[in-house]
Amino acid sequence: MREITVNNILNLIKQMRVECGFSQADAAKAANISTSFYGMIERGNRTLSVEQLIEIIKIFDCNFTDFLEMLEMSEKQ
Repeated sequence: MREITVNNILNLIKQMRVECGFSQADAAKAANISTSFYGMIERGNRTLSVEQLIEIIKIFDCNFTDFLEMLEMSEKQ
């Protein structure tokens, strides 16, 4: 297994958002954060805490364990 990087996490968040048909504004509103902050998170311009990550992936109907499994699967491709 390769190393999990912040960039890989952010790419998966964006992929999940796009697959769910959410705009950044939709995702930000659902996660109760500002649209600009959400955009900065996806671009890697802001630090994302584990708590914020969990709140964001919840809006895509995903739990942390499933997210980590998806991340691991994406690393193998």
